[in-house]
Amino acid sequence: MVSLEEKLKSNDVTEDQLMMNFKEAYDEAGQCRNMILQLEICVRRVRRRQHLPRSRYPALL
Repeated sequence: MVSLEEKLKSNDVTEDQLMMNFKEAYDEAGQCRNMILQLEICVRRVRRRQHLPRSRYPALL
């Protein structure tokens, strides 16, 4: 039978592991922010195209 102390030690997360998890989460959040920014830019382009004559569409590509 595993003692409570041994079980707690096996469940401990080291500071290095916490920092690595934080860095991964931070990097993933940065990727999400970039994706949101790209989507916002695409939406702005579409909205601008709706207000321009057809002859000016290629200039926005």
